[in-house]
Amino acid sequence: MEIMVKKILKVLMPRLVINLYKKVKSAGAFKFYKNIEKVKINCPLCGSVESEEVFVGDRYGMGIRTVICPKCKFIYTNPQPTSAEMIKFYSNDYRRYYFSAEDPYLEGFAKSKIALTANRRAEEIFKKVSEYCTNNPIVLDIGCGEGALLESFRRAYPEAQLYGCEPDIKYSQYAAERSKSIVINGGLDDFIKKEKGRKFDIVTISHVLEHMLDPIAALRAIKNILATDGILYIEVPNMISEKSHGISMFHIAHLVHFIPGSLLFALNISGLSPVKLYLDPHDVEDYAMSVICKRTNVKDVREFEVEGPTVSEIKGIIRKSLSI
Repeated sequence: MEIMVKKILKVLMPRLVINLYKKVKSAGAFKFYKNIEKVKINCPLCGSVESEEVFVGDRYGMGIRTVICPKCKFIYTNPQPTSAEMIKFYSNDYRRYYFSAEDPYLEGFAKSKIALTANRRAEEIFKKVSEYCTNNPIVLDIGCGEGALLESFRRAYPEAQLYGCEPDIKYSQYAAERSKSIVINGGLDDFIKKEKGRKFDIVTISHVLEHMLDPIAALRAIKNILATDGILYIEVPNMISEKSHGISMFHIAHLVHFIPGSLLFALNISGLSPVKLYLDPHDVEDYAMSVICKRTNVKDVREFEVEGPTVSEIKGIIRKSLSI
């Protein structure tokens, strides 16, 4: 009997500990989010003051409110944390909340799940953009993390000029050393200030655009640093993907959310033209979508109609993925 009880406890205790940890973390997360400064905003894409609530909830139980714009179908957090709060979050809390290694220099990091996943994603992205590469391209990876994609470029093009920007100081240092690249510790704005006037043949921004407070300003800034024939690779979660990961798709770092129609809308009003859209780019992030685009003329927001499901249908798809 005693042996059986021990066996049962051996199975149940890890689950009990995990569940207790989640409850404690959720309580702390709710308080954390409640105490940070937030502001109500208009639609980051079309500027509309109107919005409809999709739901309140998120991965960590912070109580984040997600809305959708009835005019352009853009999905975003409202109210949003201020820029100052997000800078503090990325400096102090981002890696902790993402269950990822806070220090890439720790022993075993290279064989960790996060590092191996990043390597696989980098390989898939490199396959897609390499066909647009010239000999020894000038490349920028925005939000380069541990430098997996930059390393892929370095292996293929030993003489390429490789650049990155990464807000986490340890990861930015690690990425620079790993890929022998110039990596700025900071965001896109910080990078542009330090590398003013530089143009790039290839710019990549994978699972970063959804973290931006102002995605249109970011896209327009990227357009301005693209070479005349340069290309931009974007990868973001697709919020109406059949392979949606449900509640885990919503959290403090993801301030905005895209569907295929709103992503193309964002490109058009930013002076970018899609070359190829991938609704199922690879199996590493099976819920994602990606697009390769190039420079073009900016289109008036009033000239573009967002295609795809209706606002009501989008809300229904998201709520179904959340089982609410």
